[in-house]
Amino acid sequence: MLADKPGNVVVLSGNNKKKAEYITKSIDAGLNVLADKPMVIFPEDFPKLEDAFRVAAEKGIVLYDIMTERFEIATILQKMLSQKEEIFGKLQTGTEKVPAVTMASVHNFSKIVSGYSCSASGMVL
Repeated sequence: MLADKPGNVVVLSGNNKKKAEYITKSIDAGLNVLADKPMVIFPEDFPKLEDAFRVAAEKGIVLYDIMTERFEIATILQKMLSQKEEIFGKLQTGTEKVPAVTMASVHNFSKIVSGYSCSASGMVL
């Protein structure tokens, strides 16, 4: 992908252990990068990510986090409904041990997306 450059955008998903490396190499190769979260998981990789953002800006290319969930209709409706006291109720004051609101997220190791089987350890392009 880096040598042949079949396009100008790379989408990085999965294999979070090497994501900072993949981002850096893609940016250095002049590719626009769309990466899922997390972009880094090791504190020592954070400077690499900061450098990648700097290089991307210098080269005039894109490095974005593809947090698609914020645009999902279910998320938008959930936010709207939570702001309606007659539906959601009145928000209570929580504590660290007993929070007022909790949220859970499920990340499957394998799933079907657009008819294709995707693994959490794989890269989807």
